[in-house]
Amino acid sequence: MKQVANQISFNSSLSDALTSGIGSLVDVDMNIASTRLQALQMQQQLGIQALSMANQNSQLILKLFQAA
Repeated sequence: MKQVANQISFNSSLSDALTSGIGSLVDVDMNIASTRLQALQMQQQLGIQALSMANQNSQLILKLFQAA
């Protein structure tokens, strides 16, 4: 009877450890996904700024040619 109780206790501990481990893996995956999203958003913002700067520079160049 004691062996059965020990086995039940072991299985319960194993189940808790697996649940905790899976939860940690999910948390890590979510952190990775969040970091990737932030990096992509930053790239998008930098791309928009670069396009804005290029647009402003081309308008300045056009003004210079029009003035000449």
